[in-house]
Amino acid sequence: CGIELENFKSTLQTVIDQRVCLERENFQFKTMDLYYSFSKGGLRHSLPTLQSIYHRTLLSKIPQVLFLDLYDVYCITHVIFYLSDMGIKEITEIPLNQVLKVRWTISSLIGIYLREKNWDILAELLLCCHCLRWHPNPLYEIALENLLNAQRNDG
Repeated sequence: CGIELENFKSTLQTVIDQRVCLERENFQFKTMDLYYSFSKGGLRHSLPTLQSIYHRTLLSKIPQVLFLDLYDVYCITHVIFYLSDMGIKEITEIPLNQVLKVRWTISSLIGIYLREKNWDILAELLLCCHCLRWHPNPLYEIALENLLNAQRNDG
């Protein structure tokens, strides 16, 4: 339109630089889903390793939480579910230098979705804490209490 919006351009450049918009179309978590399903079923497959797939996921890029939409957050939670075998095993695929950043991402998202009262994704984020073997106090307890208080009598 011929209008120069330097602040907007700067924000867009930040999104591009952080590769969030590029990774959003990258459905590696679905590849991880296939890997997980095939492996749990004892089926041979030629998919890359979980660690290799993880390095191509949105979560591995440690995205800025403010740029994530709800679909992105569901992708992140499912990556953690698959890596932990639904909370059964300790996650070894996330490099040690990323663990604190992943935890920070999850705790920030817990705060955002607790405030929005989006109970479904909040429950998944709390499950991620279990999968990561980490329960950030007091945020975890506050979020869990609010989630339980929101539950209706019929479930």
